[in-house]
Amino acid sequence: MKWVQHGIFWSIFLFASTYSALGENFQTSYEAGNYPSAIKELRSDPRPGSAQWNYNLGCAYYQNQELGKATAYFEAAHWIQPHLPDLAFNRDLARQELKQKLGTDSLNRSENWLSPAEDILREVSWLNLAGWGLWWTVMFLLLPYYRTRSLKRCMGHFPVWVSATATTLLLGAHGLSLTLDYDSYRVVAETSEVRSGPGESFMKLQELESGLRIRVVSEPSLGADQKSWVQVRFSEGNVGWILSDHLIQLMGRSALL
Repeated sequence: MKWVQHGIFWSIFLFASTYSALGENFQTSYEAGNYPSAIKELRSDPRPGSAQWNYNLGCAYYQNQELGKATAYFEAAHWIQPHLPDLAFNRDLARQELKQKLGTDSLNRSENWLSPAEDILREVSWLNLAGWGLWWTVMFLLLPYYRTRSLKRCMGHFPVWVSATATTLLLGAHGLSLTLDYDSYRVVAETSEVRSGPGESFMKLQELESGLRIRVVSEPSLGADQKSWVQVRFSEGNVGWILSDHLIQLMGRSALL
């Protein structure tokens, strides 16, 4: 496990060198192993929300043994820019350790039978794949046409049908991914109580650990305590209210609600 922690320790500087908002105080604290100070420095950044910011904060929380928060910020970074080096590995590592700590098989509290398919549709660049499919379709058309000079005969060429069909399916997957309601996803950044209504005076339904993924089902509402609350689905068939500023919005934006 030590080599894994060393990997996370050093991988943060892949981004620190290109992220101008990170100050020397953060790097000094992180290198010295003073992770609470590093977290404080990073959270005081006036321009939070980028994939690098979320990733670096996830690294600092992981080193500080705060698995839930580390998972939350790794998740936020992954939704913004899933192909950053080391990000997927570090996120999966933190998620696995958090699952073991909580004794659960899934961190997605809004999960249903469509959830695995939704994640695949979100993460894969279907439009780019369709572009490659179109390119191969054109190539398969041009090669026999160059020999036969007959477009009709080329259209019946088997590779043309295969590539054209694959391109159509990829475009369909891209279109389907655009229809899914990803903006409703949130990840819990702070351990929070789910209430039966928008306010601390309402009955406590459940406590959610940081790092869990949930879905909102309503717009934020101001409670009697003058705090912003939002209604969420925290398990199958169950909804409740949680403080908005304890959540990170996923799918391209990591700004707090």
